[in-house]
Amino acid sequence: MVNLGAGLDTAFYRVDNGLIEWYDLDLPNVIALRKQLLPETDRMRYIAKSLFDMSWWTDIDHTDNGVFILASGVLVWFEEVQVKYFLSSLADVLPGAELVFDANSKVGALAINRSLKDVDMTDVAVTWELEDARVITGWDRRLNLIDQVPLYAIPRDPAWGKQTLEIMDSCDQINAFTIVHLGV
Repeated sequence: MVNLGAGLDTAFYRVDNGLIEWYDLDLPNVIALRKQLLPETDRMRYIAKSLFDMSWWTDIDHTDNGVFILASGVLVWFEEVQVKYFLSSLADVLPGAELVFDANSKVGALAINRSLKDVDMTDVAVTWELEDARVITGWDRRLNLIDQVPLYAIPRDPAWGKQTLEIMDSCDQINAFTIVHLGV
């Protein structure tokens, strides 16, 4: 399992089954901070590289049975041309891998960017928008869409409150945010 753009994500601790080999990849300065706060283990290791530096795959052990890659909250910050390059490069170096990532439609990106502006974060913005993940298969014949589901396609708990549930339902109805599962 490779977690791209891991930041300070602690997903490993939530999904560890005692057997998984996990790699958190992020830029060197982020990995330096991770190492201070969350030391590596024998099954959870760090790779201090950009996801666009495709040499990171050589740092992964045991790729013969396939590689599962997570890119949560990462690709949306890049231009479409960069995302296309990354996906084609991934197909070059790790054929047979699977990738799960989140994507925002134009409406979803607008909502996020408005929220960022509201808190005076004007130096960052969601730049890549994806209305329908089927378009990705046209970018490179090696990219296979396995699934695309609304972000909030999860069981609802009434304890979350009516407003939260309405927002989730609304986002799903207009396809504002999706989870995409690709085979490469």
